This record gives sequence, C-alpha cells and structure tokens, in this order.
Amino acid sequence: MFDLLTIGEKRAELHKLVRLRFRIMRRLDEVDRSAHLVEMAAADLIEAAQEPADTAEQTLGF
Repeated sequence: MFDLLTIGEKRAELHKLVRLRFRIMRRLDEVDRSAHLVEMAAADLIEAAQEPADTAEQTLGF
C-alpha cells in the first residue's frame, strides 16, 4: 500500500514533523499569552464598571 521510505526520506519526514510540532507549540504559547491578556483586561473592565456603583452606594449610605 505505502512505498518504503529511504533513510534520507525518513529523516526529511521526521524533520518536517518536528518543525511542525514546534510551530504548533509556539502558536499555542501565543494563544495562551493572548488569553491571559484578555482575562486581565476583562477583570479590569469589571472592576472599572463596579467602581461607580460602589461609590454611589457609599455616597447614598447604602
């Protein structure tokens, strides 16, 4: 069904797979860093949105 690969072809195929794996790992690291930044921004947004409500409650004595 499949032709046997020569040693050089096996080495080339292995090299391509290793490079692909490193590219995928690098992209996943980038996604992880971006997700972390989004989480931090969302937390800051929630905190900023809650500040006026907290200030208003303190002013009104709630």
